[in-house]
Amino acid sequence: AQAAQAAQAARAAREEEAQPGEGEAAAAADAEEAKARAAEAKARGNEHFKRREYREALECYAEACASDPDEAAYLGNKSAAEFMLRRYREAVASCDGALARRADFHKAAVRRCKARCALGELAMAESELAKHAAVYPGEAAVVAELEGVRGVVAELAKAEDALAHNDAPSARVAALKVRAAVETPAVLLLLARCELGCGRAEQASKVCLDLIRADRQYVPAYSLRGQALAALGDLAQAEAHLKQALQFDPDHTESAKSLKRARSIKRGFEAVKGHVFKREFDDAAEQLTELLANPLVASSKDMKARIYGERANCYQRGKRFPECLKDCAQAIYANPRHKEAFLTRSNALQALGRHEEAVADLETVASKLDPEDKLVRQRLQRAQFELRKSKRPDYYGILGAKTVASMPEIKAAYKKRALEWHPDRWSTKGEEAKAEAERKFKMIGDALEMLSDPRKKQLWDEGYDEEQIQEMMAREQFSGGCCGGGC
Repeated sequence: AQAAQAAQAARAAREEEAQPGEGEAAAAADAEEAKARAAEAKARGNEHFKRREYREALECYAEACASDPDEAAYLGNKSAAEFMLRRYREAVASCDGALARRADFHKAAVRRCKARCALGELAMAESELAKHAAVYPGEAAVVAELEGVRGVVAELAKAEDALAHNDAPSARVAALKVRAAVETPAVLLLLARCELGCGRAEQASKVCLDLIRADRQYVPAYSLRGQALAALGDLAQAEAHLKQALQFDPDHTESAKSLKRARSIKRGFEAVKGHVFKREFDDAAEQLTELLANPLVASSKDMKARIYGERANCYQRGKRFPECLKDCAQAIYANPRHKEAFLTRSNALQALGRHEEAVADLETVASKLDPEDKLVRQRLQRAQFELRKSKRPDYYGILGAKTVASMPEIKAAYKKRALEWHPDRWSTKGEEAKAEAERKFKMIGDALEMLSDPRKKQLWDEGYDEEQIQEMMAREQFSGGCCGGGC
């Protein structure tokens, strides 16, 4: 710029000193000198551009444009440097100037299209380049760029349409294609909406955070991040982001609605806590059902998992086991690592006598979800004990005696059953009946053997099976022998 000013001053001085008839020659000389300066500035700019020194290159190209303002190529060079510096609006203006000077400047037309796309002005980009292509058909670079921008416009329309029809996964696929070509705030916000719709609240929150860092007053990013944080269960931060959005734009309807919904979730959980404290489990479950209808919950797998898990716990504590099992399944579907849902389901399964399934759930927690939890291991051992217990024969039932029967009552019950099922009484009733009598008579004898021994009966009543009782009796006998000096 200083060189251009000096040249202008020198030219003015020469014009003052010029003799009559020398004006045209001086003007021609000045023009040649300006063109030479412009060419030299462009050459310097090219060297900077090759070294990716785009700011320095832009200064040189601007100098070239000032020295030779009618040359379209210099404006094209200037637009290239501006584009690399992400000064897209300035790049568009430079391309407009270049095309005004030379209508068939195809590189400028293509670069203007790219700059428009970077600004998010896809419709304008397509329209301008389509007009250029109509005037100059068959230009390969223009045709290729036009096809590309039309593809991006089509994918963008697909993403918006899919979101409008609640098909977030399809919208996300289309949005990712758009982002690969155009990474503007509007496109990134669209992708964040798709992520949230797919239940990927954490990813949506990260995208919005990057947008906020780039523009501290970008209201849509604050609003959407508030929704994502609410979906993640961070209701305090969600409320803060939504409030900030409304401070920047008090009329932002989406933020106002989301803030109301976030506060509704917060109040709902507080109410659930109060009901559970009072052991009003049905009321707590009803409150959680209302929370599931909140739009912020509908798009959040994490929030759904939490609510279904808490409602399952309420159902389990209220002995509504079938409903409990359904909610546990929903919670685990939303979050396959939902430890509390597995534990709640194991409790319900045990209450229903489905001990093998209960053990399977506890083994999942103990081996995969939280191997360091000692309480879980203790619960697993207890469940395994109950499973073995459930597989024992019902010796009291076989004898027809009560579980609190005394020894005389047990022996009397044995005599009665033994007489009833003695094989000799069934010998004339066919082989099948005799075999069944022998089986039952043996079980009656096994029951007496177990329940007539005080120590065995004690262990049996505690829930141990025959194999465990035999092992414990053997250890006790061995210990007694050693203590007696036999060793």
